[in-house]
Amino acid sequence: MPNGKIGDHPYTDIVIHNDDLGEPEIAAKVRALHRNGSERVQQLVMYLLGLAFPPFPQTLKPFYRQLLLENLTTIETLTRAEKA
Repeated sequence: MPNGKIGDHPYTDIVIHNDDLGEPEIAAKVRALHRNGSERVQQLVMYLLGLAFPPFPQTLKPFYRQLLLENLTTIETLTRAEKA
């Protein structure tokens, strides 16, 4: 049950608790999408992170890391295009 502490969800760990979860490149993209994306974009990113990161210990397998990076980059591109 989420209680607002670190480890509840990778999205809140990155955005609220400022924890990179050992993935600074992914964390930077997540923070940028949190600042610049709509609520729907934020929900999509939250969903993707929940799928990619296993419960503690939170370490990404290389396949999931690459897939997550590709998806976050695509979402960034679409978000920028939507605002233009």
